[in-house]
Amino acid sequence: MRSIGTVLLGMLSLASLGANSAAEPLEPAVYARAEALLGPNLLPKVRNVFVVPHWIGSTDEFWYEREIRGGTEIVVVDAATGRKRMPSTRERETIVQSKAREKTADGSTVVSSRGNRGVFVRGGNLWLSDGAGKERVLTRDGVPDAGYGIWPDAWYANYVPRHRSGKPTPPMSVQWAPDAHTVLVPYIDQRHVAPYPFIESVRADGSFRPQVHPIRIALVGEQPATFEWRLIDVDTGVLRRVDLPYDKLLEVQQDMTAFRDAWWSEDSQHLYLVAHGDNMESAYLFDVEVATGTARTVIEEHLAPRTDLNSSSYNPVNVRVVRNGREAIWFSQRDGWGHLYRYDVATGKLLNRITAGDWLVRDIIDVDERRGIIFFTAGGKEPGNPYYRYLYRVNFDGSDLKLLSPERADHLLAPNRHFVLSLDGITAYPLVSPSGKYVVYNYSTVREPTRLAIRRVADAGLVAEVERADATELYAAGWRPPEEFVVKAADGKTDLWGTIYKPSDFDPTRKYPIIDAQYASPLTAVVPRHFYAAYRGMQPLAPASYAELGFIVVSIDARGTTYRSKAFLHATYGQLSRVGLDDHVATIRTLGAQRPYLDLDRVGIIGHSYGGFAALRALLEFPEFFKVGISSAAMVDTQGMYADYHWSAFQGAPIYSDGSHRRPTPSEIPGNWQALNASGMADRLQGKLLLQMGELDENVPPGQILSFVSALIENNKDFELLYLPNRNHQFIGEGYVMRKDWDFMVRNLMGREPPAGYQIKVDRR
Repeated sequence: MRSIGTVLLGMLSLASLGANSAAEPLEPAVYARAEALLGPNLLPKVRNVFVVPHWIGSTDEFWYEREIRGGTEIVVVDAATGRKRMPSTRERETIVQSKAREKTADGSTVVSSRGNRGVFVRGGNLWLSDGAGKERVLTRDGVPDAGYGIWPDAWYANYVPRHRSGKPTPPMSVQWAPDAHTVLVPYIDQRHVAPYPFIESVRADGSFRPQVHPIRIALVGEQPATFEWRLIDVDTGVLRRVDLPYDKLLEVQQDMTAFRDAWWSEDSQHLYLVAHGDNMESAYLFDVEVATGTARTVIEEHLAPRTDLNSSSYNPVNVRVVRNGREAIWFSQRDGWGHLYRYDVATGKLLNRITAGDWLVRDIIDVDERRGIIFFTAGGKEPGNPYYRYLYRVNFDGSDLKLLSPERADHLLAPNRHFVLSLDGITAYPLVSPSGKYVVYNYSTVREPTRLAIRRVADAGLVAEVERADATELYAAGWRPPEEFVVKAADGKTDLWGTIYKPSDFDPTRKYPIIDAQYASPLTAVVPRHFYAAYRGMQPLAPASYAELGFIVVSIDARGTTYRSKAFLHATYGQLSRVGLDDHVATIRTLGAQRPYLDLDRVGIIGHSYGGFAALRALLEFPEFFKVGISSAAMVDTQGMYADYHWSAFQGAPIYSDGSHRRPTPSEIPGNWQALNASGMADRLQGKLLLQMGELDENVPPGQILSFVSALIENNKDFELLYLPNRNHQFIGEGYVMRKDWDFMVRNLMGREPPAGYQIKVDRR
C-alpha cells in the first residue's frame, strides 16, 4: 500500500484542548529516546530470546537456529546429554530444504495427509484435484454466497485483503479423513445477511473515485450466516449432512464457530467434534458416524454463566479425543477451577478426575497416548506469581502428577493445535522428544532473559541449559525492566498482579503523571510475565516508550480477565461496560498511597481494540479519575457491532422488548445492553479524548464509532478524532499514529508542549 496522508479532525483547537503556548516544551531528544524503546526497534537488540526446537526424525536430537552477530547458525543438540554440535553438510541441506518447502506450499488447496489428492473452492462449490492436473467437481448446488468451504465475508475480518489480493483462498475449516476418502466441509449461507458498506476513500491504485466494499456483516440482533457441516465421499460423490443440534450451538460469528476442534478414528469411520453452545452457555462433545452423518452427544455440560473449555477463548480448547476414540480428556470449571477429567466415549461416563486443587490448568501441550501421559501447563500451583506457566505431566488416571519445570519463571509453552492466538509472541512447537523421554522449553521473567532447558520426563532432572538470550544491546539502548507489584482489588480481598515502567532517569522526589496501558479484555490477560513480552510491548501500549517520555506506566490484569479461578474469570459478567475498571482505579490509588512519586490528579489511559473500548469506558464510567484517554479502534456502541460471543458471552445474550434475541426494529437497543451504548452516555465525557479509527477496519466497523462522534457533537463535547483513510485494524503500529498519541498525552496529561513535527520511524526488521 502506498503512503496515504492522514486526516486529523477535531472539535477544538489545540489551545482549547489545554495546550498552553507558554507551556514548557519537551525536547526532541526525549522523543528520540522514547522512539528507541519502541518494541519493533528493540526486537533486533536481543538474540535468542525465544528458541524454536525442531526434532530430527524419530531421534532425540533437535536443531535450532542460533542468532549470532550478523546472522544465524544451525545448532544440533542431543537431548539425552545436552551436547551441541554443528550439522553435517547433508543435515544442513535437509534442514534448508524443509524450510523452503514450508515457505512455498500452495495455500489454495487443502491436501490430504497422504498427499495424493486435494480440495479447493470454485464458484461456491468444492472441487477435487488429483495432483496431476485432473479436477472434478464434488458439489453442484453452491453459489458464491451460499456454498461449500466458502469464507463468510466477516470471517476473521479479512474481506478487503482477500478480495484485493485476487488470490484463491483455501476452503474454510476443511478436514480430510485419514484414509483420504472422506472430507469434512462447512456449508455456509450468507445470502440473507445485509451488506455493510465500507468506503475506501483513497484508492490504493491512485484512482480518484472512492470504492465501496459491500461486506455482509450481521449486526447484533440479526441472523448471522448459517453454518452446517457436510461429509463428502470424494470417490462416490455422496454427500451427507452432519446431524448436529445446530439450534443449540454457537452461531457463526466474526471469528469463531461452534465447532472448536475435531478428531478422526483411525479407520475414518467416526468423527469427534467439540463445540460450544449458544453464547458459550454450554459445551458438547459429539461422536459422528461418518457413514450416516448421525451425531451422538457424548458429553454435555452447562455451567453458569459460561461453560469455558479453556480459561482464554483465544487458546485451543483443553479437550482431546484419545486412544482411537475410546476416551476423551475434558476441561471443566465445575468446582471453581479449570481442571481435566477423563470420559469413556462409548458410554459418556466419567472415568476419573485427572487434576484437582486450587490452581488452573492453562493448556494441554501434548498427549502421549501410548504411555497414557498428559503434558500441560498450569498456574497458581506453585508459590508466587499465579500467571507463571509451569510444565507438568500426569497419567490419564490422575496418578503421578509431576512438576517438570521448577524454575521460578514463566515457561513459554503454547499448545500446538488449531485456533492459537498468541498475544505475547510465543510460537508453538512439539515439546516432547520422539522417545517421550525429554522435554525442551524456554523460560524467563520480566527481569531475567530467556533460557532454553532440557529435562528428563521421568524425574524432571535437568539435562542441560542449552541457550541463553543475549540482551546486552537491549540494555545499552536504555531499556530497563518493569517492576512487578501485587495489590488488592476493589473488593479488598483479591490479589491483582501488575507491572510498573519508570523513566530511565527516574527521580523518586518528583511527581509523575500516570498512564494505564491496558487491554482490559475478558478474553485474555496481557500484563507481561516474561522477558520477551516485557520489552516487545503490545502496540499501542509501548510501555517503556511512554515511560521514557516522563510518565509512570502501569499495567493491570483486573478481575474478569483470564488465567485465574472461575470466580475471578466471571467476576464482571453482565458488567462489560465497566470491564474491571473499578479494579484499575483501586490499584492505581493503592499504588499512589504507597509511592509518593505518583500523581493521582494526572491519570490517563490508552488502549487499542478491546483496550480502546476500555479506555473510552474509563472516561465515561470514572470521569473524575481518568483525565485523559486515547481510544483506538474501539467497539463503542455494541449494538452497531457484528453479533459475536465477544460481547454476548460476557454480557448475556441481547434481550429486546419483545423478549427475543432478534432486533424487532432497526433502531432498538437490547434492554440488557443499554450500559454498553456509549452514544447514550456522551454527555458524561469530561476528560480529554482522542478517538482513532481506520475506515476499512472490519474488526470494529466504523459506523458505530462515527455514531458516537455524532453524539459527542450533539452534546457539544470537546474531543479529537484521528480518521485514517484506507487503514484496517492494524494501523496502530504506524509511526505517525504513535507520534499523535505521544503529543496528545504530553500536551494534555503532562502539561508540556511536544516537539513540533517529530517523525517516528519504526524499525520493521
